[in-house]
Amino acid sequence: MIPEHLTIRSLRSTVRRVVSAVLGELRQIADEEARPTKRRPAPDRKVDMLNAYREGASLRAVGEQFGVSGSRVQQILKSMPDYQAARDSAKSIRRSRSAGARSARQQSLHKTTIAREVRRSWKEVSERDDVFERLYEMRAAGKKWKDLAEAVGRPPDRSNAHSTMLHMKRQARARGRPWPIRQVNGAARPSGTTSLDGEAPPTE
Repeated sequence: MIPEHLTIRSLRSTVRRVVSAVLGELRQIADEEARPTKRRPAPDRKVDMLNAYREGASLRAVGEQFGVSGSRVQQILKSMPDYQAARDSAKSIRRSRSAGARSARQQSLHKTTIAREVRRSWKEVSERDDVFERLYEMRAAGKKWKDLAEAVGRPPDRSNAHSTMLHMKRQARARGRPWPIRQVNGAARPSGTTSLDGEAPPTE
């Protein structure tokens, strides 16, 4: 506001403030008008954006790739005639990836569940007297630990062979049976270094 008692000095000060404010507004308008022109993508850049979006990248990911915001990417793509087709393709790709990831997770969970059930079931089965006796006789006859593991439905690998040996050791001692299991009928002893219990470690 212009003061009531205006002097030459105050008039100059007021004019300077008005001129400064006007110049500031003009600079801001000029910057805002120049900014879209500066950031306006070239036709080939638009095509690159569209292709990236069509291949399943999100608007935000495309924006990060080209240095603009996701909303700006959407504005640019909507102005292109192939936008709708690219959008449909992107949705299809994302659905496919999501289904693939979900299937992989389900398969992993299924394998884990099966492995857990196998571990639980073989221990329950091997604790039965008849099964224990059969496994005990198999070992006494020279069968390898992996053969005993396979006999109760476990994969015949080194880890299962070792855990089968430990489980049989606990079961034998709980039943008062001799340990280590002595091999009979001239059966060859398993190869490997003898452990403290006299039972060879499951190297097979």
